[in-house]
Amino acid sequence: MRGRLPRSPLAEQEPGLKLSHDRSDPTHMEERVTQRQWAPAAARIWFGLTAAVVLVAVTVSVVMVGATVDDGFTRPFSSAFVRGLNAFVYFTLQSNIIVGVTTLLLALRLDRTSTLFRVFRLDGLIMIVVTGTVYHTMLSGLLELHGWSSVGNQLVHTVVPIMAVLGWLVVGPRGAISWRAVGLSVVYPIAWVVFTMTRGALTDWYPYPFLDVGEIGVLRVSLYLLGITAAFLLLAAGALLLDRALVRLGTRQSETGSVDTVSQEGR
Repeated sequence: MRGRLPRSPLAEQEPGLKLSHDRSDPTHMEERVTQRQWAPAAARIWFGLTAAVVLVAVTVSVVMVGATVDDGFTRPFSSAFVRGLNAFVYFTLQSNIIVGVTTLLLALRLDRTSTLFRVFRLDGLIMIVVTGTVYHTMLSGLLELHGWSSVGNQLVHTVVPIMAVLGWLVVGPRGAISWRAVGLSVVYPIAWVVFTMTRGALTDWYPYPFLDVGEIGVLRVSLYLLGITAAFLLLAAGALLLDRALVRLGTRQSETGSVDTVSQEGR
């Protein structure tokens, strides 16, 4: 009686992949390689596309801010160059730039495990969520923009946040967030607040109305900052818990795929 062929160890390494027992079959080998590589390739394409959109968004925003003579926010800065340079002070551009740099690095190589990268990857994710949320709930009605100014505004406040969040949810990378990263993630935003408030006290200019001490007072500004900091930490902790849940979900799906493969081979 002919015995059943032994199970290939590759089936254990790649759950859910049904393997041919003919290892010399070139069609089988091509299919296996394709299934192993398409997901990382798609992830790198998405990250590259996100980085490209960020580059366009930041460029358009800086150019249009420089070209704007008086919008109520840029009055202290007389030259187009200084106004454009000052645009980098905005939390919006800071969050977009961090998203752009981290996604570009992921497009070049997915396997990045340094603590510094993981912290800034988390920073970019949470900062861009805060950017989109604060803009659409508190700031969207303050300015009436047209033309390229409107395009740049929508890119940095809507398109990039959506792409960044979708990219993280769908292609990860998973398992890159730790409680240490959550704690360290507030360092950069706090440094930005210290710089912005110190600079504001010296120049009498603040990038956002809710930071303007001269207009709304120290107490209200402090309450806004405390609320945003608490929300930032909650979002970072939530991202950690969601990331772990997605890791467990992926593990269960892989195990289910392994069981299905064994069942099919036993028929």
